[in-house]
Amino acid sequence: MKQFVILLSIAVLLCGCNNKPAQEKPLPQNNPTVNGESINDTPSDSEVVAVKELIKKAHLAVCNDDAAIFAQCFVASDTMKSFIDTTFVGAKIQHQLEEAIVKRFGEEGWDLFCSPSDNPDRPDGVFLFSFNVPPKDEAWWDDPDVDIEIDMDDLVGEFYNPWQGITTPLRKQDGRWLYDFTQAFPPEALADVEKMQNTILKGMQHGLDLLKQENIKVIDLNVEMGKLIFGNDEDEQK
Repeated sequence: MKQFVILLSIAVLLCGCNNKPAQEKPLPQNNPTVNGESINDTPSDSEVVAVKELIKKAHLAVCNDDAAIFAQCFVASDTMKSFIDTTFVGAKIQHQLEEAIVKRFGEEGWDLFCSPSDNPDRPDGVFLFSFNVPPKDEAWWDDPDVDIEIDMDDLVGEFYNPWQGITTPLRKQDGRWLYDFTQAFPPEALADVEKMQNTILKGMQHGLDLLKQENIKVIDLNVEMGKLIFGNDEDEQK
């Protein structure tokens, strides 16, 4: 189950599952020091600004339905292309679901979807799938809770997205900061990650289809999407 959750947290990248642990990758700690202070590893304000521009670029690419620009935000490789493409589709469908839920149930309904444990209609003993997304029309990358860490010695870093509870690895390449998920898993894990990605996409599409039903409730979305994504194997739920 632990491996399943780790793969899930990687697979959703911009499609964070609430109440699931984020992928963590500690930065190197053995940096040269002078008088007890690290040297050559302290990012300048301009480096932090550059990472924020990357976050903004990827977010606006999703909002503007621009897959080509989105792909430019990642360390490129032939093996990662399918992963990046699927991640883009997943990021788009998140916003579609949010808009559809708000249209049907209002902002209160969206809040309940994002926090199903607070829903008085929640059943016991089942997975409840949910996610949260950064606001489309706000400069959320300037939020102080967006935690950016950079190791200038190795030109790597990471940033924590508080909206989705996900830590995303970064790499500076050819003078640009990029998302670098080659740090997060080896090539042999890609097949499992992409399989999970596609399962999540099917689950979210299922949520859109459910919203067309007349008597659907918010908790039904959490439950039915959870069934499709996580299955009903009791051993997997432990």
